[in-house]
Amino acid sequence: FFSFSLPPPVRLQTLPVHIGDLQQLKELHVRNNRLCYLPASVDTLHLYTFTAQNNRFVDEVTASEMCYAPTEGVAPLMELAARAALDSNLEWDTPSLPTSLREMLSSPGRCSVCEGPFFNYNSSVVTFKTVGVFYRLPLCLSLCTPRIEHSGQP
Repeated sequence: FFSFSLPPPVRLQTLPVHIGDLQQLKELHVRNNRLCYLPASVDTLHLYTFTAQNNRFVDEVTASEMCYAPTEGVAPLMELAARAALDSNLEWDTPSLPTSLREMLSSPGRCSVCEGPFFNYNSSVVTFKTVGVFYRLPLCLSLCTPRIEHSGQP
Protein backbone atom coordinates (compact mmCIF):
# COMPACT_ATOMS: atom_id res chain seq x y z
CA PHE A 1 0.00 0.00 0.00
CA PHE A 2 1.51 3.29 -1.13
CA SER A 3 0.54 6.67 0.09
CA PHE A 4 1.58 9.92 -1.51
CA SER A 5 0.38 13.45 -1.51
CA LEU A 6 0.24 15.81 -4.41
CA PRO A 7 1.93 19.17 -4.09
CA PRO A 8 -0.44 22.07 -3.62
CA PRO A 9 -1.41 23.74 -6.88
CA VAL A 10 0.68 26.72 -7.92
CA ARG A 11 -1.19 29.96 -7.34
CA LEU A 12 -0.40 33.27 -8.99
CA GLN A 13 0.49 36.11 -6.64
CA THR A 14 1.16 38.70 -9.35
CA LEU A 15 0.67 39.17 -13.07
CA PRO A 16 3.40 40.62 -15.31
CA VAL A 17 3.34 44.41 -15.31
CA HIS A 18 3.38 44.47 -19.12
CA ILE A 19 0.49 42.03 -19.63
CA GLY A 20 -1.33 44.90 -21.33
CA ASP A 21 1.15 44.64 -24.21
CA LEU A 22 -0.63 41.43 -25.25
CA GLN A 23 -3.16 43.29 -27.37
CA GLN A 24 -4.31 40.10 -29.12
CA LEU A 25 -5.27 38.54 -25.77
CA LYS A 26 -9.04 38.00 -25.77
CA GLU A 27 -9.58 35.86 -22.67
CA LEU A 28 -8.04 36.19 -19.23
CA HIS A 29 -8.98 33.77 -16.47
CA VAL A 30 -7.22 34.38 -13.16
CA ARG A 31 -9.75 32.92 -10.74
CA ASN A 32 -8.68 30.86 -7.71
CA ASN A 33 -5.30 32.53 -7.23
CA ARG A 34 -3.64 34.75 -4.65
CA LEU A 35 -3.70 38.05 -6.51
CA CYS A 36 -3.93 41.18 -4.33
CA TYR A 37 -4.22 43.57 -7.29
CA LEU A 38 -3.79 43.61 -11.05
CA PRO A 39 -1.26 45.64 -13.01
CA ALA A 40 -2.72 48.83 -14.50
CA SER A 41 -1.98 47.59 -18.02
CA VAL A 42 -4.85 45.07 -17.70
CA ASP A 43 -7.16 48.02 -18.32
CA THR A 44 -5.78 48.43 -21.86
CA LEU A 45 -6.75 44.90 -22.91
CA HIS A 46 -9.79 44.35 -25.11
CA LEU A 47 -11.01 41.17 -23.49
CA TYR A 48 -14.05 39.16 -24.55
CA THR A 49 -13.92 37.04 -21.40
CA PHE A 50 -12.48 37.87 -18.00
CA THR A 51 -12.83 36.00 -14.70
CA ALA A 52 -11.19 36.80 -11.38
CA GLN A 53 -13.22 35.19 -8.59
CA ASN A 54 -11.60 33.79 -5.46
CA ASN A 55 -8.50 35.94 -5.18
CA ARG A 56 -7.15 37.98 -2.30
CA PHE A 57 -7.87 41.40 -3.77
CA VAL A 58 -7.27 44.28 -1.38
CA ASP A 59 -10.09 46.55 -0.29
CA GLU A 60 -9.96 50.33 -0.63
CA VAL A 61 -8.68 50.88 2.92
CA THR A 62 -5.81 48.42 2.49
CA ALA A 63 -5.10 49.82 -0.98
CA SER A 64 -4.54 53.31 0.41
CA GLU A 65 -1.97 51.88 2.80
CA MET A 66 -0.10 50.26 -0.10
CA CYS A 67 0.71 53.57 -1.81
CA TYR A 68 4.36 54.48 -1.99
CA ALA A 69 6.18 57.70 -2.86
CA PRO A 70 9.87 58.54 -2.49
CA THR A 71 10.82 60.82 0.36
CA GLU A 72 13.49 62.64 -1.63
CA GLY A 73 12.20 65.68 -3.52
CA VAL A 74 14.55 65.19 -6.46
CA ALA A 75 15.54 62.00 -8.24
CA PRO A 76 19.15 60.87 -7.66
CA LEU A 77 21.68 61.69 -10.38
CA MET A 78 22.10 57.98 -11.27
CA GLU A 79 18.34 57.73 -11.88
CA LEU A 80 18.35 60.83 -14.08
CA ALA A 81 21.37 59.57 -16.03
CA ALA A 82 19.74 56.18 -16.62
CA ARG A 83 16.49 57.76 -17.80
CA ALA A 84 18.38 60.09 -20.13
CA ALA A 85 20.39 57.17 -21.56
CA LEU A 86 17.18 55.26 -22.35
CA ASP A 87 15.35 58.29 -23.71
CA SER A 88 18.19 59.15 -26.10
CA ASN A 89 18.60 55.56 -27.33
CA LEU A 90 22.27 55.50 -26.37
CA GLU A 91 24.18 52.28 -26.88
CA TRP A 92 24.29 51.51 -23.17
CA ASP A 93 25.88 48.06 -23.31
CA THR A 94 29.34 49.51 -23.82
CA PRO A 95 32.24 49.51 -21.36
CA SER A 96 32.31 53.31 -21.47
CA LEU A 97 29.37 53.44 -19.04
CA PRO A 98 29.88 52.58 -15.38
CA THR A 99 28.91 49.00 -14.52
CA SER A 100 26.28 50.15 -12.01
CA LEU A 101 24.58 52.26 -14.69
CA ARG A 102 24.67 49.40 -17.23
CA GLU A 103 23.11 47.06 -14.66
CA MET A 104 20.45 49.61 -13.86
CA LEU A 105 19.61 50.08 -17.55
CA SER A 106 18.97 46.38 -18.00
CA SER A 107 15.75 46.43 -15.95
CA PRO A 108 13.71 49.62 -16.34
CA GLY A 109 10.19 50.01 -15.07
CA ARG A 110 7.57 51.79 -17.15
CA CYS A 111 5.21 54.50 -15.96
CA SER A 112 1.54 53.49 -16.10
CA VAL A 113 0.58 57.02 -17.17
CA CYS A 114 3.23 58.32 -19.61
CA GLU A 115 5.06 55.02 -20.31
CA GLY A 116 8.36 56.74 -19.52
CA PRO A 117 11.15 54.70 -17.92
CA PHE A 118 12.03 54.68 -14.24
CA PHE A 119 14.34 52.66 -12.05
CA ASN A 120 14.49 53.29 -8.29
CA TYR A 121 12.81 56.70 -8.04
CA ASN A 122 9.13 56.04 -8.57
CA SER A 123 5.84 55.91 -6.76
CA SER A 124 2.92 53.52 -6.80
CA VAL A 125 -0.74 53.85 -6.09
CA VAL A 126 -3.58 51.33 -6.08
CA THR A 127 -6.79 52.56 -7.64
CA PHE A 128 -10.07 50.79 -8.32
CA LYS A 129 -11.47 50.32 -11.78
CA THR A 130 -14.23 48.27 -13.36
CA VAL A 131 -12.59 45.53 -15.42
CA GLY A 132 -14.79 43.52 -17.70
CA VAL A 133 -18.45 43.96 -16.88
CA PHE A 134 -18.72 42.69 -13.33
CA TYR A 135 -15.46 43.34 -11.52
CA ARG A 136 -14.42 46.44 -9.62
CA LEU A 137 -10.80 45.55 -9.01
CA PRO A 138 -7.66 47.12 -7.59
CA LEU A 139 -5.14 48.16 -10.24
CA CYS A 140 -1.59 49.06 -9.26
CA LEU A 141 -0.19 52.07 -11.09
CA SER A 142 3.57 52.57 -11.16
CA LEU A 143 4.42 56.23 -11.65
CA CYS A 144 7.73 57.69 -12.80
CA THR A 145 7.46 60.63 -10.40
CA PRO A 146 5.60 61.32 -7.17
CA ARG A 147 4.24 64.54 -8.67
CA ILE A 148 2.03 62.99 -11.36
CA GLU A 149 -1.59 63.67 -10.61
CA HIS A 150 -3.66 60.67 -11.58
CA SER A 151 -7.41 60.67 -12.02
CA GLY A 152 -7.84 57.06 -11.02
CA GLN A 153 -7.74 56.21 -14.71
CA PRO A 154 -4.65 54.26 -15.78
